[in-house]
Amino acid sequence: VFPKTNIPKLCPGASCNFAFYGGRSVYHSYIITFQIYNLFAFLWLINFVIALGQCTLAGTFASYYWAMRKPEDIPKYPLFISFGRAV
Repeated sequence: VFPKTNIPKLCPGASCNFAFYGGRSVYHSYIITFQIYNLFAFLWLINFVIALGQCTLAGTFASYYWAMRKPEDIPKYPLFISFGRAV
């Protein structure tokens, strides 16, 4: 299908190469390392999102708790303001 498309005319050096599924290459020797890195990154990002949510809610509740005059001192959108502070 590739030789019949317009791509070889536009890019004369282009070729369609198949990346094989099995075998031993540099990539295949590091697959376990890559998966461990992916697991670590996934756990780190999930915990970062959870902590960001907790900081946002803590800031929202603190803006209510520490307001001296409750209706006047509470910000209009405390959740969004707290999220901005947490970020």
